[in-house]
Amino acid sequence: MQTIKKTTEHTIADDVAHAIAWLESEYPHGVDLVYIDYRDSYDENIKGLAQLLREGYDDTYDNWQCDAQYESIHEVIKNYTKTLESEGIEDISEDVQDAMREWLYEHDTSTIEADLLRNARNKLFFVETNDYITLGDDDSLAVACKTYTRTDAQKKAIEQTIRESSYDAPVSFYFYLDPADVFKVLHGPDSDKNTIIVVDGACFSSVDRIQGSNWLSDYAIFKIALTREQFLQCVHLDEEDGTGYGWGSIAGQTGYDDAGIAGHTKIPDDAILLDVHESEHAKTERARAENWQKTHTCMAGDMNIKRHKNTEYINSYPCGLKCKECGTFWID
Repeated sequence: MQTIKKTTEHTIADDVAHAIAWLESEYPHGVDLVYIDYRDSYDENIKGLAQLLREGYDDTYDNWQCDAQYESIHEVIKNYTKTLESEGIEDISEDVQDAMREWLYEHDTSTIEADLLRNARNKLFFVETNDYITLGDDDSLAVACKTYTRTDAQKKAIEQTIRESSYDAPVSFYFYLDPADVFKVLHGPDSDKNTIIVVDGACFSSVDRIQGSNWLSDYAIFKIALTREQFLQCVHLDEEDGTGYGWGSIAGQTGYDDAGIAGHTKIPDDAILLDVHESEHAKTERARAENWQKTHTCMAGDMNIKRHKNTEYINSYPCGLKCKECGTFWID
């Protein structure tokens, strides 16, 4: 092993190859640099969960993740240094430490988002349509029944919901989903061919999220369909900031059954295709995703690190990852 000597006789290891060989021996399948406890989940981080489901990544945990990675790397380097004590070596050089850090970052097998999703409870989602219910207007009720019913039970549910309403409001649907299932359908291996997102077990709603009033149907019996792009932008978590009064704050806890979610290449006959609109944010995100799928070239300002191939860690202030191709920077 190559070493250098300080004047104080402090012996420092300077053999990068030896350090990398030790890492490869100790961690042949990579190493989890971030540990996720079973009590850690997205239940208390609705903002991060919304971003993850909508955009495929979550940057709200960046600082925490970097701290966890730093601590794990520090422990690995310390353990390696201890293995050299029998040879009279007391420390390792900065070059060796930098090489070890780089190797560990490249071989990090942590599945942070998947673990946090797995630990999360099912969440209440909602989507508002472009249709509107005007109380006391029989035509409005008739249009709603014609548009959104396939069965007599569904028609009865709509009529009952409107009777319980106090304000005019947009037609909307609410449903409970497992966030892990939502992520799988939206961003999993088959997401490119599943152009239609179907939710089975939704409740018809006249909830007014501005006034904080109105009601949901008593039964989750509606099967609704949206395009994948519409689902990404127009479906929201009930607790999500910026969406007004949530159903939880209006009526408290509910006992509706959990719904299911699946991707389809066409609309099932018993599903109701919703008429919703897409925001400018969603259009931008869709354009970036389509650009990556077609060209595999990154775009400046795209914060989804999965759509960048050539990144490097900048270990000077401000620290963070930088894309060598387009200059996008993720600050620690």
